[in-house]
Amino acid sequence: METVSELLQRLEYLQHFNREERIWMGTMVSFMRRHLPNWQETTFCCMPAYRNGHHYIAFYASRGSFAFYINDSGEWLHLKEQLSHAEFGKRSVRVPLENTAVIPVFFDACCSVSRRVNRIKKRAQSTNFLKNDSVAKKLLR
Repeated sequence: METVSELLQRLEYLQHFNREERIWMGTMVSFMRRHLPNWQETTFCCMPAYRNGHHYIAFYASRGSFAFYINDSGEWLHLKEQLSHAEFGKRSVRVPLENTAVIPVFFDACCSVSRRVNRIKKRAQSTNFLKNDSVAKKLLR
């Protein structure tokens, strides 16, 4: 797999996007890099994709719509409530490119997933710490 930067540097990749598609893709990539720098940036099926543990966020603009993919079912349901006019698939949301007003909704979804991932990691660390602590206490008896 190549990084998003490598993918964007390839001229043939950029040439197939029209102006509206470039706006969506550039905005989302910039947001992810700026606000979620700890997420691993990669590509999946020629889409920019971001991973953190078992969670991923990917997106793509084509044929007059923007597709947003997420494997967090809680956030997917939240998007379904907020974007009643959008088309929904399995773990995906599709909106018309002309509807740039919904870009902040996708920003919020990304941040929400990131906060959830961080809470899960902190909980796992504290659980591991407590388990290690109880083992140490038993050894000291």
